[in-house]
Amino acid sequence: MSPLSVEQDESLAAHSPSWADMRALASAICQVAGNRSEQEQAAVAWSILNRVSVARNCANANGCPHPLFGDGSILGACAGHLQKIYAAPDFAERTFCRALSIACLSFCADLGDPTSGATHFHCHQVTPPQWTAKAEAVALIGDHIFYRLQP
Repeated sequence: MSPLSVEQDESLAAHSPSWADMRALASAICQVAGNRSEQEQAAVAWSILNRVSVARNCANANGCPHPLFGDGSILGACAGHLQKIYAAPDFAERTFCRALSIACLSFCADLGDPTSGATHFHCHQVTPPQWTAKAEAVALIGDHIFYRLQP
């Protein structure tokens, strides 16, 4: 079970994703962690889904888009991680199929959130971005460090 609150789980479940959303999420997983473990791919998926929950909860509470995560769409939450979206994916492409299955399993919470609610991440081999000064590191999974921003 996901460590997200019940309210956040319901926020995701209340919005059935479109094919474009799932394709965007799978594309982001491919580009960030395409040849990584299932756990690392799930961590990337969950950090994006956590952004969606934060944005939707902000919009519900304040009536306006979240300043970082926008309108609460999966596509919007993926935007920083996409060089391309697989418009017409080749289902013979193993990496995309794995990423799509991780996206689906994460969305329906059959794969729990290994990031404990993280919304940000970066590869640990790079110099930490400036935003890490205002974030709490919550998980190191594969080549990525996952963070929750401090309020």
